[in-house]
Amino acid sequence: MLNGLLAKFPSVEVGVRLLYWRVPAARRAGDVVRAQLARRRRTAKPASAPLPIDFDRVTAALREGGVRAGDVLVVHSSFGALKPTGLSPEEIIGRLLSLVGPEGTLAMPAIPIIAHEPSGDDKFNDAAYDRVFEYKPGSRRVQTGILPATMMAMSGAARSLHPGNSMVAIGPEAARMMEGNIAGDAPTPCGPTSSWAYCWRRGAKVAALGVDLVHSLTMIHVAEDCFEESWPVPDWYRRRRFRVVAEDGAFDLAVRERKHGWSQYYAERAFSRDLDAAGVSRSWNVDGLPVHCCESGALVDFLRSHPRPGYPYRFPLGLPGRRA
Repeated sequence: MLNGLLAKFPSVEVGVRLLYWRVPAARRAGDVVRAQLARRRRTAKPASAPLPIDFDRVTAALREGGVRAGDVLVVHSSFGALKPTGLSPEEIIGRLLSLVGPEGTLAMPAIPIIAHEPSGDDKFNDAAYDRVFEYKPGSRRVQTGILPATMMAMSGAARSLHPGNSMVAIGPEAARMMEGNIAGDAPTPCGPTSSWAYCWRRGAKVAALGVDLVHSLTMIHVAEDCFEESWPVPDWYRRRRFRVVAEDGAFDLAVRERKHGWSQYYAERAFSRDLDAAGVSRSWNVDGLPVHCCESGALVDFLRSHPRPGYPYRFPLGLPGRRA
C-alpha cells in the first residue's frame, strides 16, 4: 500500500527523504521509530521456516526474461534470500554461469567497503572527502553481499581497478570488461571506460535475485556518466582521491562520483512503476523469492528518452541550476 502511494506521488517519497536528512528533529523521530521496529523484529515470535526455493525455477524465470547462452549477465543479489535454495554461494554462482554458458560472462557489483568513508551528515559535506582513501581491489570486503565476495575468490575472476561501483566478473569477457576502467582524467564509476558501460554496450541483461531491482539498479548511472554533455543537473560530481593498492603495485588515482546529496531525489517507487508499465522490467515470484530482470540497452534508452529532465530523480522545487 505504501509503495503504491509513493509511486503515485513521487514528490512525497522525495520530500520525506529530504525532511529526514535536513531536519534533525525529523531524523531523531525517524531513528526512534526504526529502532522500535527493529526491537519488535528481534523479540517477535520466530516465523515458520521459509519454504524451499527451487533454483531451477529461478533460472527458468531468467530465461523467460530473455537471458540466453552467450549473454553478459549482471546479477544483484541477497544470499540471505537465496538460502532456502539449499545451495552454497559457489553453487549458485555455478548455476548462473551454466545459464550463460561457456561463451557468456557473469558479473556482479562488488562495491568496496572503504575505510574512513564519510557517514551520516558528513556524506553531504564535500570537505569530508578531501583526503586520500585506500582501495584494495583484491579485498573481498564488499557492501554488495556474499555472492560477489565469493566470486572474487574463484578462478578466472576479474575486478575493476575503479573504486566506484566496482564490479567482479567471470567469463571470456571478464578481463576486457575491466580494461581501461581508470583511463582518462578523473573517470566516473559508470562512464565510457567503465565496466558498466561495457555491459551496456554488450546489451547485458540485469537481474535482481531477492533484492529490489530499482534500489539496486547501478546501471541507471550509465545514462548520467556516459552522457554528461546532456545531463541537465550541474554540479553533479565531486572529485575524490584514492590510493589503489593492487597486486602488481600501488598508485594514486583521482576519480569523480555523484555527490551523495543527489541520491535524496531518487524517486524509486515511481521509477519501479514506470519500468513495469513500459515493459522494460519483468518480475516473478519464485517460491517466495522476488526475481526481476531487464535489458540494459532498453533501460538506458528509456531513461534518456524520458521527457522529464533528470529522470528518474524528482526535484519538487524544479530542476536545480537548470542549464540553458
